[in-house]
Amino acid sequence: MDRSVVSFTVSADSSFCLVACAVASVLRDGRQAVVTAVGGRAGEQAMRAAAYAWLWLNEEGIDVVCTSFFAPLLEDSRDEVAVRLELRRRPGLGWGSGLRAASLS
Repeated sequence: MDRSVVSFTVSADSSFCLVACAVASVLRDGRQAVVTAVGGRAGEQAMRAAAYAWLWLNEEGIDVVCTSFFAPLLEDSRDEVAVRLELRRRPGLGWGSGLRAASLS
């Protein structure tokens, strides 16, 4: 098992803020976070968590990259979509090299 990768599973009822805090903590430690969600509402919570983690870390001068993967699923005769978000620090750019959060408003 690779201890440098921490996996999270998000449901529709997950608190995106708590997931974002956990993801930010993992990335601060220099590890990679993988967030997986199945279904539209869960996918929304996962994306919100990734966005907030990016926002908080960017304010600290930590540049984050998020790569998304999608996979169709067939469960109980209904179509579902799974999303997997892989978040990691962008190497070699140092402090303050990312897009400033203030420029988003």
